[in-house]
Amino acid sequence: MKENKTVENVTATIGAVLWAVQGVPQIWKSYRTKSTKGLSPHLMITWSLSSLFFATYTVPRHLSIPMTIQPHISFIFFSISWAQCLYHTNVEFPSSDSHDSEEGRKDPRIIRKTLICLGVWLVCCGAFEGISVQLLWIGKRSGTEIPMTVYCYTSSALSVIGLLPQYYEIFKLGQVRGVSWGFVAIDIIGAIFGMISLFFRAKFDIAAFVVYALTAAMMTLIVVLALILNPRATKRRRLDQSSTIVIPSAVNTTVTPSTFVDVPLHEKNENDSHEPGYPEPVTRPNGAMNPELGNQAESPMTQVHEADSLHHLAYISPAKP
Repeated sequence: MKENKTVENVTATIGAVLWAVQGVPQIWKSYRTKSTKGLSPHLMITWSLSSLFFATYTVPRHLSIPMTIQPHISFIFFSISWAQCLYHTNVEFPSSDSHDSEEGRKDPRIIRKTLICLGVWLVCCGAFEGISVQLLWIGKRSGTEIPMTVYCYTSSALSVIGLLPQYYEIFKLGQVRGVSWGFVAIDIIGAIFGMISLFFRAKFDIAAFVVYALTAAMMTLIVVLALILNPRATKRRRLDQSSTIVIPSAVNTTVTPSTFVDVPLHEKNENDSHEPGYPEPVTRPNGAMNPELGNQAESPMTQVHEADSLHHLAYISPAKP
């Protein structure tokens, strides 16, 4: 395709801006739902590292200001999302000496530990970038740019590898859960704009195109898995709920369909005690008088109906502690 610097810069800038803010919807979702279940913390920490390597690469390479700012902003947002995963993991799966979930959210110890981990992480990454930039500048002045290329390819590889733990979470839960669809959509659109910008460059960058294409394809696969697995998970939950019947009483008793058994009268054990609240079975010889019918003899049809009714009243009560 013909080179066009204007189109290249516009599409690349749009893609960079989208990728800079893609972590915001995920942070908001985790904050609003107060849970990160289904979201892999390894995805966030790996993409944070990917942004760190690319941010380090952009400084000695003297890329444009938007391209330099974008990975730094992405790094901060992904780090915050990773800290949210740490926080909610401690709240939802507390240790033996921790409080329950509601009290854990207000526990200052969990908040303090999370903030300390985030602070140490940011300081270490800042020191890593500062030292790396100085070393890359020294290498560039010496006439070698191989280390910069290594940083760039490392960033690209981490951006693809980071999605693998998320696939494991989806496999483990049997559904896509905890991932913000705004985060997914922005990432896919940003990758598409990045690919478009490459077609208007003087020299087509195959490596960059592969990274953009893989990122978009792997994120699209998450959408496809959600369309397939989430309805199945919803159906399973409904079946699980319908398989248990709860009968309100003075004592909470959960009765499942297997609790009731159709027992014929002639198989009832003579030692079985009569269940309170149900009429005592009465047997009369053929032709005996029914008090409710007065002096009129009971017909064979009436005897059949009575036996049938008593047949269906037989049941086994739930075991008592």
